[in-house]
Amino acid sequence: MDVYKTGIVVLDSVDKSQKSQRRKSVSAPLLKRDLSIILTPPCQERAVTALFQIIRRTKMGRAMVAISQDAGAAALMGINVNRISALSLGIGSALAAIAGGLMGTLLQLTPFMGTLAIT
Repeated sequence: MDVYKTGIVVLDSVDKSQKSQRRKSVSAPLLKRDLSIILTPPCQERAVTALFQIIRRTKMGRAMVAISQDAGAAALMGINVNRISALSLGIGSALAAIAGGLMGTLLQLTPFMGTLAIT
């Protein structure tokens, strides 16, 4: 019979390998959560920095800024408004996917997560 610090008594009829598997399964989610708390902020920082660099330093980013200010004037300057709008939609979708993946490491994901916000 084993007595743990929490006061739980385990009889000797339980196999030793089952005890070690039970201990591993209890400590694994805690380790994953701690690791995700450590790794999530740097990933977020890199994504935001990459977005900032794309918008400020590339020709495509400058075209996005021009279209957001005045789409008609940007079209007169030779910018393909439809192409840049499609690219910005793709970048936004990619950032949403990254955010969802990072939040999945911190929160429990269920199929009905957003139903309260919709109703």
